[in-house]
Amino acid sequence: MFSGGFANISDDNLWVSDIIQKTFVEANEEGTDRPFLYLIREKSTGVILFIGRMDEPCE
Repeated sequence: MFSGGFANISDDNLWVSDIIQKTFVEANEEGTDRPFLYLIREKSTGVILFIGRMDEPCE
């Protein structure tokens, strides 16, 4: 986390003790009619953070 652009923000040793992230993906029958893949990526770098697959919705 403290490499790249954040490498020189402090002369002290820095660390992260907890990271909390909440994400919600909704898919319903009105918008999808077959299996699909989806991904969440960081906008400025394009780095993929999560990839998911929707095969069969639970009834």
